[in-house]
Amino acid sequence: MRKKYWVVAGVLLALLASGGAAFAHGGGHDGAAASAEAEEGAMAVTVDGHLVPGQASLSKDLSELYLPARSVAEALGATVKWDAEHGALLIDTPDLPDMSGHGHTPNHGPVVVYKGQMLAPSLEPKMMNGTLMVSADTIAEAFGVQVKFDANSNRVLVTTPEAAAQFAGEEQQVKDALGGVGMKPVIAADGARSSP
Repeated sequence: MRKKYWVVAGVLLALLASGGAAFAHGGGHDGAAASAEAEEGAMAVTVDGHLVPGQASLSKDLSELYLPARSVAEALGATVKWDAEHGALLIDTPDLPDMSGHGHTPNHGPVVVYKGQMLAPSLEPKMMNGTLMVSADTIAEAFGVQVKFDANSNRVLVTTPEAAAQFAGEEQQVKDALGGVGMKPVIAADGARSSP
């Protein structure tokens, strides 16, 4: 019964939440090693119940979770731009700010700049199959969202505070529906059973 509850709750959340997405894009290719790593632990990503393009990657030891930066950021309503000259993904940032104090040069690998500030991720951003991938912690911290890996569905669930609040408000309605509360069959005079 509990599993059925979570399935219905997930479907309701997917139907009621809103979000958009665009295809993830990067500026380079890390070669066969990145391709093999991306395929090894690849999984779908949803933002507020909506599937976004691209896949997340989980390391073999389950310690590192990477998400497609562009897809997730755009699904969260951010504007995204790739600065190929500097190897920087600009999120809600019109132009690359002066990063001389951060010691970044194009040879140090890709960076993520959010609202004019270079993010200091727990894991280095990396390119996988032409897509810039960032750690789940980086997305969670920058956007104030919750990121969870659901092993049952092999998906990464990104949930905004608004969607979490909506789900919490509708949780009792889902429990009632699954428990049959408010659903009483009507028995006709001839003994036939029908719904009200």
